[in-house]
Amino acid sequence: PMFLDMIKNTIDAISNHTNRIDDIVAEGNKVAVRMTVTGTLSGEWMGFKPTGKSFEINEYFFLTLKDGKIQDYRGIKDALGQFQQMGIIPPLDEFKK
Repeated sequence: PMFLDMIKNTIDAISNHTNRIDDIVAEGNKVAVRMTVTGTLSGEWMGFKPTGKSFEINEYFFLTLKDGKIQDYRGIKDALGQFQQMGIIPPLDEFKK
């Protein structure tokens, strides 16, 4: 239930949310996926207030399958870039000031 709540909150808070699959590579029981994710922070998300700012980031997923089901899942995303683009945290160059 906690995972489903997180997904629902993301869908509710991030308008224009898209996940575009750019590449999928599979070999044996391993699958790698490269995606471009976009959206606009238009509602409260993870405790952050809406900013109305949009983002575009890359995400990478690595799956291991067994008997046609996901056995293991690993994901990497540009969370820093996402938070900066959404206006949650300032760009790194502003920290130097």
